[in-house]
Amino acid sequence: MERELEIFVDFTKQFVSLNDKDVQMIVPHVRYEEYEKKESILTTQQKCSGIYFICEGLFRVYSLKDGVEVNVSFMKENDFFTDYESLMTGNNCKLGLEAIEPTKIIFLPYEKLLESYNESHMLERLGRLMVERALANLISMTNSTANLKADQKYTEFELNNKDLVNRVPLKHLASFIGITAESLCRLRKSRLKSNS
Repeated sequence: MERELEIFVDFTKQFVSLNDKDVQMIVPHVRYEEYEKKESILTTQQKCSGIYFICEGLFRVYSLKDGVEVNVSFMKENDFFTDYESLMTGNNCKLGLEAIEPTKIIFLPYEKLLESYNESHMLERLGRLMVERALANLISMTNSTANLKADQKYTEFELNNKDLVNRVPLKHLASFIGITAESLCRLRKSRLKSNS
């Protein structure tokens, strides 16, 4: 956990000037979690109680539509995630999280983060930053391609997520785009032919 905690602290220090006292205030409440490929991190049967920071790995964010899982986003190293609605209302999540690769996460309980706000202006700033980044990540990925056709949506994903194109399994990428895995295969093949 020491290495992952260092990754988290170093990453946050790019945005917020945390001193040693700030770090020591939050460290006892942070949880380090590891997930294997295909393991659930958060389900729609649970309440979200904090903020996730991805140290290593990749997970998919999905919603349930008529009982079918539909991918809405993918989160990778140095991303923050929270189900903001569940966090604020205490209701069950509308989004589920599943590891696509072995994934290492730092989890910050929101309640403990709120308590620290009274003690440190920088931790209050950090909390706001984490929630804002988590929300921005999700909104960006879901809204930027919402009205695009499948081939345009794939092109957009490919341009903005070069590092994920080969990490996300075909079936999950197809679900995100809104087509079958077979259709995505055909789309990729036709693009290869037109580029050669």
